[in-house]
Amino acid sequence: MVKWRLELALVLATPVMSAWGCALLAGLEEPPVVHATTGVGAGGGGAAGEGGTGGGTGGHTDDGGAGGTAGEGGMGGSGGAPCVPVTFSVVEAIPDTDTRRPIAITGDATALYWVDEGEGSDEPAIRKLDRATGLASTLAVTTPKRPAATIVLDDLYVYWADSEQEPPCSGNPPPARDRVMRVLKTGGGGPLPVWVNCGRAEQLALLGSKLHWTRPSSHQVRRSNKDGTGVIEFLHDDPSDLDEPFSMALDDTHIYWSDVFTGKIMIRAHDVNTLTEFADAPVNASILKESWVALDDTAVFWSSSEGIYRKSKGPQASTPTRIAPANVAATVRGLALHEDTVYFTESINGAVWQVCKGGGQPQSIVAGQSQPRGIFADGTGVYWVNRGNGTLMRALR
Repeated sequence: MVKWRLELALVLATPVMSAWGCALLAGLEEPPVVHATTGVGAGGGGAAGEGGTGGGTGGHTDDGGAGGTAGEGGMGGSGGAPCVPVTFSVVEAIPDTDTRRPIAITGDATALYWVDEGEGSDEPAIRKLDRATGLASTLAVTTPKRPAATIVLDDLYVYWADSEQEPPCSGNPPPARDRVMRVLKTGGGGPLPVWVNCGRAEQLALLGSKLHWTRPSSHQVRRSNKDGTGVIEFLHDDPSDLDEPFSMALDDTHIYWSDVFTGKIMIRAHDVNTLTEFADAPVNASILKESWVALDDTAVFWSSSEGIYRKSKGPQASTPTRIAPANVAATVRGLALHEDTVYFTESINGAVWQVCKGGGQPQSIVAGQSQPRGIFADGTGVYWVNRGNGTLMRALR
């Protein structure tokens, strides 16, 4: 009986064949376009056998966790569930949004919110779509300011950044040309300034009671209370430390951001004024000078001219893994995470993609889009904006 248990445990602990191996056996010309990855689920521990002292530990493979190894006197656990592409029931333009050139989008349980940079007689504005009624409305008009491709929310407010190119940032004090703003989600009370100065704010991020924004041309990341009080240079004004910070993401311990001049992802602990290089993120400025950053509980994700990468959190973390190659992710203009999946827009090729966080074959959600930009995902589906033809799009589960 002991021998039988041991043989069964060894069988259950054998790793599942990877997607690469399956492709080779099937006679495909190429394996999936991803390096070795880790499955989303780990195998469960084996239950203790009769007289055994403990369960086995779970394993990891390319296609979900393998069966756990047997504990002393116990059998191995079953394999973890692999990440599978999300299936969408419908992909369509949202009707009657009355928008012209949308560039960023986000949402909550009741509404979608987006930035429309306007064109001609159509003024730049911050707009809202009620999910229940389908009615679109304008929360704020930013004229004569041009909004940046960033929009974030808290329970009460919508936040954005806008700017002008003239007058130049000279004189003392400098002209109050560029802004970070907020407006109630209801639209009541009109837009309110959070920060006004000279030097464009590019990307925003919220963490608790604090609002952060990058200023690439000023070599800064700034932070304030959400009402605009307590503004500080969170990362100091020194080109030797900060060149051109662009996109950023924060958790309770660190801030991560992309530097589109050096082509790096950087990291800094909130309580330590020391910057550390986290990973390479090369940018081909002749095509697109952007690199987008997002994170979940365990890993950081970013776009570069060479594709989309994932790396475990922390300054001493593991080597980055490419999860989407450059042929589908060289000009990413929007990056979003939800559950086990990374979603992104590829602007030049006009496509919207998904790929499992652990890697695998990227799957096209839809092609033929007109300059897709910002993207947002939640439990209902994926939402993005097409700047080229002024549409808000959705792929519903």
